[in-house]
Amino acid sequence: MRKTATALVLGFLASLLPTCGWPWDNPAAQPQLRLGLRVSFHQGAGSLTIDYRVVDNDSVPVVVFTGVPAKETVSAPRPDPNAVYVAPAGGSVEIAKRLFAVPAGVDPVAQFLLRGVNLAPGEGAAERVVVALPLRLRVPYAGAMPKPPKLPDRVGRVMFCVGAARQDRLRPVPPDSADTDPHPIFAHAGGVEEVQHVSCSAPYDLQ
Repeated sequence: MRKTATALVLGFLASLLPTCGWPWDNPAAQPQLRLGLRVSFHQGAGSLTIDYRVVDNDSVPVVVFTGVPAKETVSAPRPDPNAVYVAPAGGSVEIAKRLFAVPAGVDPVAQFLLRGVNLAPGEGAAERVVVALPLRLRVPYAGAMPKPPKLPDRVGRVMFCVGAARQDRLRPVPPDSADTDPHPIFAHAGGVEEVQHVSCSAPYDLQ
């Protein structure tokens, strides 16, 4: 993920973006952050390319939860730029780099992890993501859920979402002694819905 410093306020303000629809999110408790998010989509043969840029337009440092690993892990996650979560969101499907709360009825022995990227006020980060089509469900703990969610038989509309939090509101998971990646680690855990702000793009219609 490329980090850039900028004074330019680009993209949509998070407060104006669509609300994501994961059932265990709590929009009423979600803190408000001034996070700029600019997203473009390009659909090709068998894939969807997403170019995005996120900017900390707030006055406080934030962490964006964009270091999704290729598969779920409980130790030393290794981010894959093309790894995303895919979840139903009302009449749309959410393609996301973010934290998820532990679903009701699930009590994990160990929590799945991802990495974050710290941004200072005015600082941004950009990335290109290539997602295979057709989309497949991917949410943490789906295999342990009594009734895991399902994607529509035909996905017609998607949006891209990024989760972020104030750096002083969420404590990272201590890394293993052999972990050389400097990016902080965070857990998909209960309570993240009260500290994470999720910003989403406008909907995009698949062909």
